[in-house]
Parts: sequence; structure tokens; C-alpha cells
Amino acid sequence: MKEKREIILDFTGCKYITEVHWKIRDTFLFPSFYGENLDALWDMGCD
Repeated sequence: MKEKREIILDFTGCKYITEVHWKIRDTFLFPSFYGENLDALWDMGCD
């Protein structure tokens, strides 16, 4: 059984949606080809 981890995303200081995507990308270690849009976020979340 996999160990459960709690991940807290703190968007404080994010002024633009791009900064939100950067925070998500860096937190979840998404690959460099992550498209930084909602469709790409959905795709990465489903994998």
C-alpha cells in the first residue's frame, strides 16, 4: 500500500494564472512539456 502524503499548495503571491500553473508544475514534478493550461492540468491529473 502506498503511503499517503498531504500536499498543501500555497498560492499566496501568485498574481497571474501562469504563476499558479508554475506552482502546480513544480509541486507535482510535471514534465517540461506541461502545457500550463487547464486541459494540460486535467491530463496530468488523470495519469
